[in-house]
Amino acid sequence: MARILVLENELETRSALTEQLQRLGHSVLAVDSLRDGMEALANQKLEIFLAATELPDGNLLDWLDETSVGEARPIIIAMCEAAHWEKAGACLEKGAFDYISKPISAGQLNLALSRAEHALKWRRFGQCASTYSQGESLPLLIGRSDAVEALRQTVRKTSHSRASILIQGEYGAGQTEAAMALASNMDQNVVRFDCAAYPDGEIETVLFGSKETGVPGALELAHGGTMVLENASLLSWTAQALLLEFLKRGEIGSTSGPRKLDVRVIATVQENLLQKVRHGEFREELLYALNILPVAVPTLRERREDIPALAEIFRQRQVRKTGSGVLAIGPRALSALQDYPWPGNLAELRMVIERAVVLCGEGVIEMPHLCLTASVSPAAAQSASLESLADLERRHILQVLEKCDGNRMRTAETLGISIRTLRNKLKEYRTLGIAEQEPEAACA
Repeated sequence: MARILVLENELETRSALTEQLQRLGHSVLAVDSLRDGMEALANQKLEIFLAATELPDGNLLDWLDETSVGEARPIIIAMCEAAHWEKAGACLEKGAFDYISKPISAGQLNLALSRAEHALKWRRFGQCASTYSQGESLPLLIGRSDAVEALRQTVRKTSHSRASILIQGEYGAGQTEAAMALASNMDQNVVRFDCAAYPDGEIETVLFGSKETGVPGALELAHGGTMVLENASLLSWTAQALLLEFLKRGEIGSTSGPRKLDVRVIATVQENLLQKVRHGEFREELLYALNILPVAVPTLRERREDIPALAEIFRQRQVRKTGSGVLAIGPRALSALQDYPWPGNLAELRMVIERAVVLCGEGVIEMPHLCLTASVSPAAAQSASLESLADLERRHILQVLEKCDGNRMRTAETLGISIRTLRNKLKEYRTLGIAEQEPEAACA
């Protein structure tokens, strides 16, 4: 249930709205003047704002003009007289989420609230994403290597542009962290959407909304900010067409017709999109539309000199989390970490250090605590580096799957990829005759 502010100067309407909203289980604060409404918004955490467009001491449009869309606003539902629908349209252009006309029926109030609560869910998700980016994210931009310095410069140069950005890199390299670094430099409203989390039949509705029900999609909720589109290569063919149309026109379809949106799109991928274009799996025009500003995230193999600093960050985090007595990483263990080929990149390094802290318990992390999945001698590392990236990735995925006793959920979590991406990889390996068909019962 939501925390709702009702701003209405007519006592009868205000009382009826308050009673109905409380009956639905919402927490309601009702005021009768714009001044009291602004004071409530400034001092309390309110999520939905039901506001009359005309009030004795001002109007909603003036307030919308004074506050930018990017500021931390509640979800605004304008309430206006049916004869003054043009005011509702003006409010929508200024950033209001929806409107209802007076006299207010239970049906239109319930529909507006349903849409607002759906939007609220995505907003909370976006806030969690921002918190994640500042908290337990991969320390992507830490280090002194030429590769990470080049990435830092790219982030600085592109973060304030509203052009579409395409971030490419191997899995586990930190594409999402690069996207969040770019987004947080400019926008407060950041919505993360992982294409791997939804089946093809649902992704269009969840991302672009439903014209039939009026429920907004994630893209609409990113209005005035940034949409971080993770695993964009997994977009369905239909969703690709809809995204391309939005990038061209800057608008999406809605129940009331086309709606203009101001959304910067930052897409991340783990695959080679050009290769997917050649195979007919990705629209070539969409690739060009997304790739206005390309960002390449370096592998951990390209920044080996950063590994000691990165490993120490992960050790400190895990020590704080578990309260263990692990004091440092031993010199032989650090050398082994720098020699290892790291097919899982930063995500794998984090997993290795977190496990080592648990196994060590106290004192200094040594070689046996690392439990690396491949030989870490310099010769072995050089040999591994001669493999193709696809071979290196496949070998690592199958090794982790074996260590997780065939449990796909645990394997995906360990690798730092989605369960859908893992399933697609295993399906590809079986097609090539590399991995045996496994019964689904064994693949929890």
